[in-house]
Amino acid sequence: MEGFYFDTYVQVKIYARNLIKAKKTIKQLEKEFSRIDQIPVNGINEKVLDTTVIHIIKGSLTISKMTNGFFDPTVDPILSKWNYFKKPVMPLGKEIDSLLSFVDYRKVKVNHNTLSLPKGFSLTLGGSAKGYALNRGKKILNEMGISSGLISAGGDIALIGKKGRKKNWVIGIRDPRDKNHIIGTLRLSNCFIMTSGDYERYFFYNNRRYHHIINPFTGYPARGLQSVTLIGNDGLIDDCLSTALFAMGYKRAAKFAKDNKLEAIMVDSTGKIHKFIKRSKFKKYGEKGS
Repeated sequence: MEGFYFDTYVQVKIYARNLIKAKKTIKQLEKEFSRIDQIPVNGINEKVLDTTVIHIIKGSLTISKMTNGFFDPTVDPILSKWNYFKKPVMPLGKEIDSLLSFVDYRKVKVNHNTLSLPKGFSLTLGGSAKGYALNRGKKILNEMGISSGLISAGGDIALIGKKGRKKNWVIGIRDPRDKNHIIGTLRLSNCFIMTSGDYERYFFYNNRRYHHIINPFTGYPARGLQSVTLIGNDGLIDDCLSTALFAMGYKRAAKFAKDNKLEAIMVDSTGKIHKFIKRSKFKKYGEKGS
């Protein structure tokens, strides 16, 4: 299965002996991904929302609290000023400064299916919706009895079991400065691999890269990292966490990863690779066995 969902290219691979079951699974995935694709991602400020959006918001706020605001869905007004990086726009410094008072996840209140926000606040699900979709995709494959599969949505991946039930999947991690090369490979099974990087949506201004991952405390693109790849067991949570780590910058992200025993690969602003993972799982490009 291939398609364009969640503003990115999605690919699904299934290993199944029963062709009828495989086809039914693909149809369910297409239906579910189409449903999720209709969910508004930016500018959310409605009072009453459906259960899916509420679920994503709750997961997002969990990571907001865990990271002390380095992941913050209320950064939406600032992203809007940057035109969500759909095309190059350079806001004035005073414009960004004036919007920082509208960024504070602690002021978001959720009660059942009701959302309460202060005036001027709005939410973005840009750092969480894709992770939720991968959760749903993995759940569907499990419910359909598919024990081996892969769902790829841009740089984010859900692995179901082992490849062909026997071997670990071999996943390449993109070089953030060369889309045609990888920095290394991961050998994994039955997990999520979520990547945040400064190379998907960006522009240059005065020889400086401006990308879509905003530091909620400054209102400007986060500095100190080129990419963060996180390995975990929950697509929604790991999607939010990879974004938060990127927003922290390398030093703070490294400490956070160690303190919370996260498995991650980080590429800092100089291009140096940092591994917070068992050596057997990751091999740099060019190493024997990679």
